[in-house]
Amino acid sequence: MSDRQKPLLMPRPDLGLRALLPSWREASHRATRWSDAVAGAAALGPSFALALLTAHHAGLPPAAALTCAVVGSAVVALLGGTRLGLAGPGLAMGFALADIARDYGAATLAFAGAICGLLQLLLGMLGVGRFARLVPLSVVHGFVLGLGALLVLQSLPDALGFATSTDLDPLRVLDRIGAHLGGARAPALAMAVFAGAATWLGARYARRAPVALLAIAACAGLTHLANLDLPTLSDMAFALPLGPWPSEPAHGMAQFGRAALVLFALASMETLLSASAEEERVPGARPDFDQEMVGYGLANILLSLLGSVPAAGSIARSSVVRAAGGLHRAAALFHALFGAALAAVVLVVDRLVPLAALAGVVIAIAVPLLDLRPLVAVYRISRSAAVVLVATALVMLFGGLLRGIEVGLLATLALALWRIARFRAAVHQGSAGAPHQVNFSGPITFLVVLELEATRRRLATLDPTAGVILDIRGVQVMDLTGCERFLSLVADLVLRGVRVVVLGASPACRDKLLAADRGDLLAGRLAVTDRDVDAVLGQARAFGMRAQVVANLERFRIEVREHYTPLFDQLADGQHPHTLFVTCVDSRITPSMLTGTHPGELFIVRALGAMVSPPSESTRPGEGAAVEYAVGVLGVRNIVICGHSSCGAVKAVKSGHVPDELPTLKRWLVEIPAASGDLSGHADVDDAARAATVRQLDNLRQFPLVRERLASGEIELHAWFYDVGQAELFEWDEAKGAFAVMAGRRESSG
Repeated sequence: MSDRQKPLLMPRPDLGLRALLPSWREASHRATRWSDAVAGAAALGPSFALALLTAHHAGLPPAAALTCAVVGSAVVALLGGTRLGLAGPGLAMGFALADIARDYGAATLAFAGAICGLLQLLLGMLGVGRFARLVPLSVVHGFVLGLGALLVLQSLPDALGFATSTDLDPLRVLDRIGAHLGGARAPALAMAVFAGAATWLGARYARRAPVALLAIAACAGLTHLANLDLPTLSDMAFALPLGPWPSEPAHGMAQFGRAALVLFALASMETLLSASAEEERVPGARPDFDQEMVGYGLANILLSLLGSVPAAGSIARSSVVRAAGGLHRAAALFHALFGAALAAVVLVVDRLVPLAALAGVVIAIAVPLLDLRPLVAVYRISRSAAVVLVATALVMLFGGLLRGIEVGLLATLALALWRIARFRAAVHQGSAGAPHQVNFSGPITFLVVLELEATRRRLATLDPTAGVILDIRGVQVMDLTGCERFLSLVADLVLRGVRVVVLGASPACRDKLLAADRGDLLAGRLAVTDRDVDAVLGQARAFGMRAQVVANLERFRIEVREHYTPLFDQLADGQHPHTLFVTCVDSRITPSMLTGTHPGELFIVRALGAMVSPPSESTRPGEGAAVEYAVGVLGVRNIVICGHSSCGAVKAVKSGHVPDELPTLKRWLVEIPAASGDLSGHADVDDAARAATVRQLDNLRQFPLVRERLASGEIELHAWFYDVGQAELFEWDEAKGAFAVMAGRRESSG
């Protein structure tokens, strides 16, 4: 089964250990290991700075942040679904972590983390993670932009040296910055600028060096030597006890369960969207979203046992290790190993590490996420998608990550629904007694109720004696509301004494309308062909043909022509068809419908019985001239002869009889045996039509130009047979001597 045929929700075939392990097909030579080790070390500064500041803003201690970053990165490196995934406290989880710690106690966070991890593990093994690929790119780009803005905004108070605060609300952060801007501390700002500039320059010119870590160490040394009074890691809000789980949440399981589900949603959303952003920003990246959920689920279960907080993925972290030259999972694993040693040092000297230096590093890694080029590219393709992107970023910034993603997804769905549900009801007033016609296009659903009401009012102003044709050939979808409102429109016309006919209902729409028609409104009013329309209206509409053509032409101008404008521009300068299609004059045969071709692709020749007389002095040159023109001038690469069932021309040739009042057709019957051969011995008309179709291949080979192109391999001949009743197309198989359904599902004798 191909990937496209696989269902989106499909359990993993093996729920044992092998189902939890990702593929480790990576280079293992010394140069690669060294490159990954260097990249893992270079990413320590930015990764730790991001983890510590995120924990600081959520009111968590350094120990929880560093445990989450080190242990989470190690597990994700081994079991995650991305090559360069680094874990740590999620920015989006800050509110949820703070709320759970405040309402249920700090130790209860471990219990919530275990629930989060179990749910992630379960959904990953069930294959739910792959739904992340359904997230529109406009939302993914908006997520990256909003995440970068959030990181910058949350880091500014620390960069300015304000007093420690655990406020995560962006609006209150902005108010705080505005209220205390005059009290910004120069040493803190200088450290932030220095650390940020060093990180930015290091990312550009010394990617493989731990520049950010060295900058933070320099700021810590300066703080100690100059005895600067600046907020440091030791000033973070409160200590999260690393200990056993509580026996039961203090404020009730129901409320705690809802809080834990919110935590799970935030952690999973941030992780999956970061993986999606990685896939979008890195050519060739192909993360396994299900495996990513499995990896983070196991990581969060382990972190809960250690009393730490849940981890989430971050495009900011992964972009740092990638920029440092990391190539494989080993880079993340080296990062975790080096981080374990560094964490012990940081926790000892936490009173020396200024928050301003960490903020400068975070701002430096967040600014590249504010790249507006994706917005410009999206705007060039779709302005509505650009609006979704900006809305996602803004709502993330001022309303939270989860709400921003919700707004982006809902806006995208609303736009898609609006495009899909485009509906048009064009009313064409009949003249000279001709019936009025309404051409419906698009789905008839609850979204088009107002348009149906406007159509009802428009019809109420027209002459009721002429009759009304409701043409729904352009409608493929109806829902319950649409059926009821459409039947209400029919009922309104019937009550006014108007003769109504519903033309061209598809089988699906017909079944729904009949099921909803409790008053037998449609009895005797459904039509498939124009002949049915005449029967329902009780009149021949030959005189009204022009009005129908005008109505359909207007539909073409509005709905079709613009779509084909580039094609029509090319066709104005000439034609280059790839196929000569010879078929009968029968009105039931529509080559473009059968082949799905567009204008300019088929050079169509209509001939009675799809017969082409071989070149001869005694035969009429019409069809032969068309063949030579198509092959010699237009350079077609295929010639198709398409006969059909119930062919009147073949019946005449087989019986040898034509009514005397058709003298021209009688002359044709005298001349055509040279093209058709003797058909009198065939059992029925369809069998004779198949034989005549195959004979045309021999007739075509008698044209010198066709024979020459066949010999050089420049052209191919095909014989097809269209069964009108089955609406099925058969192709002549020379090797089997039979007609077979195109695609080989079954055979019909030749």
